[in-house]
Amino acid sequence: MDRRRFLQLTTAAAAAGWALLERAGVFDGEDSKARGVHPDIWSVLSDLTVMDSHEHQEEESTRLKRPVDFMEYLRHYALSDFITAGLPSSHVAMLNDPNLAPEDKWRLLAPYWDAVKNTGYVRAARIAVRRIHGVPDIGPSTVGQISEELQKNNRPGYVRRVYAEICRIEVGQVNALEPNTIYRAQTDPNLFLQDISGLRLMLPYLAVQTAQEESGEELGDLASYERAVNWYFERYAGEASAVKNQCAYLRSLSFDDVPRDVAERLYARWRRDRRSLAHSELKALGDYSWNYIVRVAGEHGLVVKIHTGYLAGNNSLEFARIRPAQLTTLLRRFPNVKFDLFHMGYPFQHEVCAMVKQYANAYVDLTWAPIVNPAGTIQFIKQFVSSCPMTKLFAFGGDYRSVDPVYGHLWITKHVVGVALTQAYEEGLLGLDDAVRAARLFLRDNVAKVFEVAKRREVLRKRLGS
Repeated sequence: MDRRRFLQLTTAAAAAGWALLERAGVFDGEDSKARGVHPDIWSVLSDLTVMDSHEHQEEESTRLKRPVDFMEYLRHYALSDFITAGLPSSHVAMLNDPNLAPEDKWRLLAPYWDAVKNTGYVRAARIAVRRIHGVPDIGPSTVGQISEELQKNNRPGYVRRVYAEICRIEVGQVNALEPNTIYRAQTDPNLFLQDISGLRLMLPYLAVQTAQEESGEELGDLASYERAVNWYFERYAGEASAVKNQCAYLRSLSFDDVPRDVAERLYARWRRDRRSLAHSELKALGDYSWNYIVRVAGEHGLVVKIHTGYLAGNNSLEFARIRPAQLTTLLRRFPNVKFDLFHMGYPFQHEVCAMVKQYANAYVDLTWAPIVNPAGTIQFIKQFVSSCPMTKLFAFGGDYRSVDPVYGHLWITKHVVGVALTQAYEEGLLGLDDAVRAARLFLRDNVAKVFEVAKRREVLRKRLGS
């Protein structure tokens, strides 16, 4: 039964009783199965509208141009678990083929279903299809129906219905992943704020052509590169949600303080022939540019988001370059810049907890972690609430390119937060009132305050005339 429909059809007295029945597990569906969560805490988590600190969401106009099927729920992240379980890489292209029937795609996935249906990635998809399509699960008898409904509903307004009405997310902060995009200037201001891409501004990963065309700089020398960086902040810093850098996929998180004259020489060589720089020289050029970007971000009052820890995909994880502790020199170098450390640094979450406790300018973002390792996230939250200020954690970021599985990820996040806070209360680490307050802070209030969401939405809406 849909909660909103229930409230419409019942009296105020019956509506007040919904929460009691839901907590007792009377109704079918994930919303009634918050096992292990104190009723007072779950009541807040269930009713709360959410501030989403991280997405890769495409704009609806992009979604409407492509065919969709049930793989919208599995393509981003969940497919990685199938590959780890043995799905041949040759099957991935077939699963992404819009001309292959949903039932045929399911036959490729079926041999691995029992091995992966327990993971956070796949559970998020299963929870979402139950809520959005009203089917019991993803399987041979439902993939056709799910696909048909997705295609039928692939029209203007669908993203808003799922994201704002079903998930009840007030606003999401988006790191656009389109190739060479530094800042997505055209967006739906009623749903999203946009990050400035620190990666696409950072050397040697700079989107050169985009930066030249948009800023009007030729980028012939380091000074022109710096002017281009300044242009993006001067133009968009008032409305941007943050600066996001995921360079851990490409290099280490250690950033040395490189002198400008050294960077000038390296930049000149890089512009003449990128292959002329050794690995250590490329790192030094990147170190200088990232320090410059962070400095400018701080001057404009923008939060700096940095991917730490686990990497998406398969067969590429290198622990040496993803450790959050490498960022401590950057935190000390820029004490007035707020740093948002992503994904709780998993599997090095103990480092992030210590950094957030020690450094006034460090915050932790759970985004993605609740579906990477739900149990590990529960333990992290318990450690956090017993050692760190409550105002320094952001709990939810869907981290998806497509809107469809966001609900499942959000439900898991609320459940993980609820279980952690309940256990902290039961173990005497928190009072019940403080646990309830933490739920509001983690899912909404901390994001709203630290990222100055209301102010930035107003600036964005004014520019776009919305």
